[in-house]
Amino acid sequence: MESAGLATTSISLIREHTEKIRPPRALWVPFELGRPLGAPNDPEFQTGVLRASLALLERESGPVLEDYPHDAPAGGGEPWACPVALPGAEAGDQEARLLREVELLQPWYEEATRSRGRSAVGLSGVEGVDTIASFLAGFVSGEPGTPPEGANEEMPFLLRYLADDIKAFYQEAATAQPGRSATSTDLNDWLYKETTLGEVLYDLRDMLAASEDPREKLSAGGLIPLTYAQRP
Repeated sequence: MESAGLATTSISLIREHTEKIRPPRALWVPFELGRPLGAPNDPEFQTGVLRASLALLERESGPVLEDYPHDAPAGGGEPWACPVALPGAEAGDQEARLLREVELLQPWYEEATRSRGRSAVGLSGVEGVDTIASFLAGFVSGEPGTPPEGANEEMPFLLRYLADDIKAFYQEAATAQPGRSATSTDLNDWLYKETTLGEVLYDLRDMLAASEDPREKLSAGGLIPLTYAQRP
């Protein structure tokens, strides 16, 4: 488009990526992923972001990368919290705690799928989040057992699929309660800092990263977001 004489502009949510890609014009915004225009239901603020991005079209040459100078307005209301009180570390060993979390979240997950009519759970092909939980807990404890029935990927890459499924289960269940809006930061803080699943995912990440098998090292990537790379 640029070579044909049509100027382009864009909005960047991850500055480091944009610095490497070097598009002709980009406006970096300090907002959470998935919200390139800032907070929802705030057309005045969103229009300001769009105007700043379009203003970059006045630059004849680039690459141009500018920072948007305003943070998104904070939402009102009570802080978000998971609708279920999960068991603490004193509630048993890791696998028992993980299975108890799944049991407590199950009704909320069912409500989420009923009200939304869809779910992101199912990537691995394994039926039953409790089955996934047991396998992952067994793997990090050194007793992995046989891969669950229905798995549509081979080990060790199956671990990523299983992790994605159980993370989707937790997040969908946690956001099922009506009237309580959660940001991605809310959800990630809760999942990686407050749940047994977060503990298991850190253990799994560390185990795979320390492996001499290059496939296992590769599987470790993406299990934990970069912003949560350090254990809480």
